[in-house]
Amino acid sequence: MVTQYEYLSDADKNAIKEAAMRGLEYHVYGLEQQLLIANAANEPDTVAIAQIEAAIAEKQAQIQVLK
Repeated sequence: MVTQYEYLSDADKNAIKEAAMRGLEYHVYGLEQQLLIANAANEPDTVAIAQIEAAIAEKQAQIQVLK
């Protein structure tokens, strides 16, 4: 499906795309911090670590789709 945009310029679309990618990268960075913290626990929760790693992979895939 291709949508025709009457009022959005290419610059507008690029700005929106870059903002979305920046938001995803912020999210990945936050998840990486959570992963560091989870791994630093005396007894790391392997389930939580796996969930964080899966969330990171999902966000990275979303970034790739936007590139």
